[in-house]
Amino acid sequence: MISSILLMERAALSVYDELLKRGLSSSEEVWVVCGHGNNGADGLAIARLLSEKIPSEKIHITLLGDEDKATEEWHMQRSFLKKREIEAYPYPDHLPVAVPDLIIDAVLGIGSDRPLRSAYAECAQKINGFRKEGAYVVSVDIPSGLIPSSVKTDPAEELTVVSADLTVTFSALKPGMLLPLGRKYCGEIVVRSVADTRSLKTQGFSVEKKDLCGFVKRNPDGNKSMFGKVLSVSGSNGMAGAALLNVRAAFGAGAGMVTCLTVKEVIPTLLLMVPSVMTGEYENGSALTDDAIAWSDAVLIGCGLGKGENAQKTIRYMIEHADKPLVIDADGLNYLSLENFKDLLIERKKKGFKTILTPHPGEFARLFSDKEEISHQDPVVLMKLADRSEEHTSE
Repeated sequence: MISSILLMERAALSVYDELLKRGLSSSEEVWVVCGHGNNGADGLAIARLLSEKIPSEKIHITLLGDEDKATEEWHMQRSFLKKREIEAYPYPDHLPVAVPDLIIDAVLGIGSDRPLRSAYAECAQKINGFRKEGAYVVSVDIPSGLIPSSVKTDPAEELTVVSADLTVTFSALKPGMLLPLGRKYCGEIVVRSVADTRSLKTQGFSVEKKDLCGFVKRNPDGNKSMFGKVLSVSGSNGMAGAALLNVRAAFGAGAGMVTCLTVKEVIPTLLLMVPSVMTGEYENGSALTDDAIAWSDAVLIGCGLGKGENAQKTIRYMIEHADKPLVIDADGLNYLSLENFKDLLIERKKKGFKTILTPHPGEFARLFSDKEEISHQDPVVLMKLADRSEEHTSE
C-alpha cells in the first residue's frame, strides 16, 4: 500500500516533468493557486519542486479555503515550504499584479462535485483573465470547477471553471473530461500513472486513434461481398441528404456493399452521387424488406424517414423483425418516443437481437421525458439507465 504522501510526491513530479518537457524557464513568473484539500497539497508540492529551478521570489502561492480544515497531507506540504522559507498567502492577499507566465491550478480535484462559488469562483475568473492575457495555465488532475464524474449538477446553471492549456491527470481519464464541457476547459490532457490502477473501477471507455488501427482489415484477395453488408432504411421526399449521408458513411466505415431502402423520389439522387449503392423502396413487411434484412450484416433505420404512415409501419416492422444489429436514429427514435419503446427493445433483447440508440439532445429528452434530472451527457445517468435496461431484460 503506497502512502498518500508518496502518491502526492509522484503526482507533483509528474506535473513538474510535463512542465520541463515544455521548456520551463528559470525566468518565469509563476502563480500557484492551492485549495485546502489534497489537490491543493499537490499544488504545494509542485511549488516546492518549481523552487528547484525558479527563484522563490518569482513563485507566488495563493491559499484558498479554511486552513484549519486542511488535510494532514496539506499541512505536511505546507511545512516543507516553510522550511525553505517559501511564502504562501491566503486569498486575496498578495495576488500577482502583472500577468504570470505560468499558473498552476490546484484548487479542487476529483473529490469536488459542486460548482465554484464566492472566493473560489472569483479566483477561477482571475486565472481565466490572466490566461486571456497570455498566461499558460496547468490544471492538476482536473480543472477546478469541472464536475469529474459528469457534466454539471444543474443543466440550467452557468458554471465557473478554470480554463486550462494543459491538464495533467493521474491514473486514468475522468468521465467529465471527455464530454463537450470537459473538452472545452481541459486543453491538452496528459495521463500520468502514479499508482497501480488495477483496483480502479472502470466507468467507461474512450475510443482513441490507436483503437482504430487495424479496425477494418481487408483480405488482399477478397471482394466486396466479404467486407460487410449494410442496409440503410432512410430518406424521404425532401430528405435525400439523410439517405446520402448514411450511404457514404457506411462505405466510409469499410462496408463492401450497401443497400438503401427509401422512397422513389430519393433513388435518382442516390444513384447519381453514389453509383455503387443498391436501392429499393421500403414498405412494411414486403418481400423486398425481408430479403434486404436477410442479405445484410447490420441495419440502420430512421434518418430522414419522416412521420408518414408507411415510414412508421416500416420502423416498427424493422424493430420487431430485423435479426441483425440495428442502429436506430432520428425518426426511428421519434417513433420510439411515441410508443412503449422499452417493451419493443426488451423483446429484441430477449430474441438476442442487438440494438443501438443514437439520440441527439432533443431526441434523448423525448425518449426519457418521464425521468427527472436527465442529462444526455451524464455518463452516470446513462449507466444507470443501461443497468435498469439489463434488469428489465433479465426479468
